[in-house]
Amino acid sequence: MTATATRTVCELLGPGFERCDSPSLRLEKFVHVGGNGKAGEIGAVVKCHRQSRTRHDAAVLLPLPSLPAGAVRFTARLGGRLIVNQAGGILENAGLCLHPHFGCPVLPGSAVKGVAAHAAWCAWRDEADAAKRRQLALCIAAVFGFPTLDAASFGSPTSDDSLDQALGLEVPALFDRERGELRMLAGAVSFLPAVPAEPAKVELVVDIVNCHHPKYYQRKQDHATDDEDPVPNVFPAVKEGAEFAFTLVPLGRPFPSGLRAILPPGFSPVALAKDWLVQAITMHGAGAKTAAGYGWFEYDAEGECRRGKQRLEAERLQREAEARRAEEERRRLANAKANDELATLSADEIADKTVSAWDERQFESRLRNFWKAKGGPSEAEKNAMVRALRTSRLSLWIELKQRGTKGEWARVVDSIRQQAKRLGPEKMP
Repeated sequence: MTATATRTVCELLGPGFERCDSPSLRLEKFVHVGGNGKAGEIGAVVKCHRQSRTRHDAAVLLPLPSLPAGAVRFTARLGGRLIVNQAGGILENAGLCLHPHFGCPVLPGSAVKGVAAHAAWCAWRDEADAAKRRQLALCIAAVFGFPTLDAASFGSPTSDDSLDQALGLEVPALFDRERGELRMLAGAVSFLPAVPAEPAKVELVVDIVNCHHPKYYQRKQDHATDDEDPVPNVFPAVKEGAEFAFTLVPLGRPFPSGLRAILPPGFSPVALAKDWLVQAITMHGAGAKTAAGYGWFEYDAEGECRRGKQRLEAERLQREAEARRAEEERRRLANAKANDELATLSADEIADKTVSAWDERQFESRLRNFWKAKGGPSEAEKNAMVRALRTSRLSLWIELKQRGTKGEWARVVDSIRQQAKRLGPEKMP
């Protein structure tokens, strides 16, 4: 067998590349070709993925960890095994689309858009009502872009199944009559790659398909008989049960005025794209061998709604926790700054600062105890209160004098005057 690497790389990674911890490199670059080692190579890729799948969480894999306005993200569960890009790679019919950095299986955005577009085209083809059929065609052109090239994929340009021809002839905004050609229109939705929602739970398996009639398929005999030995062909696949996150993002491109005016009321490109995508992965499947049961997904709308509410609640709690941490940090910095300022102040300045922070209720409650030797304000606070009553709280002092003709307040007023005399140099106003 021949290794697809230099001798130095082989020496670093081991004779069987066993020290390679990247599944994508192990599948695409570091393999042995030739001989009968294909099954061993696929098994090595599966083992490499099993050892590395717990290193990354979903937040790392998501194309957009936080969604912009109008974007949609939902998850769907694999009901059967998944094969994507089987014809790619070095080993014949043994490719799999793995993330180049993280090694997990992914559905490329182009594949996601392709299956959604096919589901939309099927809905258009099966619609019997002419008016609804035309509305569907308009929506498909707006979501996926125009021309849709459906004729090249599903029919001939002159067939009744050509959406582009039908729409182009009906809508002036999409057909240049002077040149006799269709106008180009960009789609309104970006289909991002679908990635595992929980990478640690995604498993790769070694799958197998047997060719029972190799001579017949090689055109070495005219009829397929049951006397030939089957030829097993192994390939990697994603095991059923894995959950994938699908993300759709509005591009915000303005539609031509001639198209915008005839689009249905309340038209939402992302909402329609999601409906078609859900229909595609649950009814048509994604990837290769969908007719044999591969690539089919299960979508739980109620469960998705419940998870969405849980996700929003978790995000709300996280924002509140972050706000609390920010407020605590702000207070800590403010206290530290205040402590630094206090370190430079004299005792009288500290007392003035403390007293100025009291509100009216706090100030008055301390005035009631002004005359007491025990339980009353400190000497520094009494002096600061006197200074405040002479200036910033002069109106309160005037009110105290009116109330202090007898009883408890008379004792308070007398005590303030005596403190002012000790403080000097001026008397209370």
